[in-house]
Amino acid sequence: MLTTRDLIAADALRKLQVGAWSNDPRRVDMSERLRIDREDFHMLAANWIRERYETPEVAASLCKFIDPSANLLQRITTKLAVAYRQPPTRFIRDDEQASLNWAALMKEARVHTVAKTWGRYAFLLNVVFVCPVVRPMMDGDEEKQQLSYHIIMPDRIVAAYFGADPRWPDVLICEHQDGDAEPGYMAKGKPVYVAIDAEGYTYFNSAWEVVDFRPNGVGRKLHVPFRVTEGQPGDFWDRTRGRKLVTSTLEIARIWASMSYVRKGQNRKLLTLFASNLDGVPDQQVLEAEKALVAEGEPGSIDLGIQDFETGVSGFANEIRLRVETVAESYGVPSTMIDLSSSISGQNADYANISQLSAAKSYASLAEIRDNQIEHLREAEHELAYRTALVLEANRHPLAVDPELVRERFEIVWPPLTFVEHPLVQVQVAEKKMALGLADHATIYQEMHPWLTLDQAQERVLAHIDRRNEYSALLAARNMSANPADDAMSLAQLQGRVGGETARDNRESEDD
Repeated sequence: MLTTRDLIAADALRKLQVGAWSNDPRRVDMSERLRIDREDFHMLAANWIRERYETPEVAASLCKFIDPSANLLQRITTKLAVAYRQPPTRFIRDDEQASLNWAALMKEARVHTVAKTWGRYAFLLNVVFVCPVVRPMMDGDEEKQQLSYHIIMPDRIVAAYFGADPRWPDVLICEHQDGDAEPGYMAKGKPVYVAIDAEGYTYFNSAWEVVDFRPNGVGRKLHVPFRVTEGQPGDFWDRTRGRKLVTSTLEIARIWASMSYVRKGQNRKLLTLFASNLDGVPDQQVLEAEKALVAEGEPGSIDLGIQDFETGVSGFANEIRLRVETVAESYGVPSTMIDLSSSISGQNADYANISQLSAAKSYASLAEIRDNQIEHLREAEHELAYRTALVLEANRHPLAVDPELVRERFEIVWPPLTFVEHPLVQVQVAEKKMALGLADHATIYQEMHPWLTLDQAQERVLAHIDRRNEYSALLAARNMSANPADDAMSLAQLQGRVGGETARDNRESEDD
């Protein structure tokens, strides 16, 4: 396996001069995607506009109207990075205590929140690396070990060196930032770069001289690549995938700025004056809507009028909509799910208000996209779980689980994608699933609380049943109904009402 020491011995790192990698197309592309996703792309949009207009004055005027609201990249990423929208359940198969420990570890690392971040960036940036880290933390006067996950973004990676696995680099060379993956870091000099490999973390200054080294204590690669597609052969970063989101977002920003500029510059209310003789009009007056016009003359001799020139938004909205449709359909989803033009065209194409057929198509598209993402993420999750167990064992974490047990029995289960959001409809769906034998009370409860194991979900369901039985017995002892709607009526009153309703139904059936 290739290591940083091998690169140092071959003098390979000194070739990584600033000019060689700072303008690397992949790093530039990843940086642009992140800036757009964080709504910090005014300068990118301004440069995009300047490149497309020969007249500098026109470009400068348009740049004044740049608005980050119509952010196609952000909208599509939010809609389609769906793998972790409903958190999966991670457990150790056939080992209750190990599963309990693992659930506690995942809660400690806030994995349900952090996983949404790496799932989103795996979609947006094509690949991210996740490292398990155990850091010493102070809990009052006591020091304890705490598990966390460090995400390495590809825009910070200077270079990647591969060994036998073309999808998983042996060595990553990154720009150093405070809080990187090493625990208890104290450098001998100011680090500029950090090399991450199976041995640990090697820190370099700007002259590529080693200033510190921190072993990871495991002797294996800990930086696990997360991606949601297979990628192109021979292109680890798959740089071209998703580039259309950048260009389309910047082009929509240009169209939006053009719309605002044209409406500002051409929407005019022109005041007109017609008179057979202008002697009654004092000199040095200008026809402006905000100033009064002074004129003297016979009634009807001077005629004032207003000509209204208004530039509509429909043409701009149609151009934006066409671009959105093209990009959305390229991802295999209906464009109605990602419509940026409804807010400016007055047409409400919101997902919640489209037809049931369109909603079903949207759900089917999202489910297919999610399943494809899960196929790739499941492999990464297994690798990350095993390396997490290795790090926990090396740092003697009190909840550490045997790494070999994790390697053999780790399971991750994604719940079905939720189609309905209304609680009453969710209950109806759950009842239908149980009636068809597709689920039981415990599995339904686990879908609603995915951080629980199936055994934990079953315990809670049984606890609910026990409490409900106690409550029912309490109500029966007081001659009260268990239905909250009938809470004010006694059992005798309820029985009388039921008897009356039955008698009425019998009379109606006899009349028929």
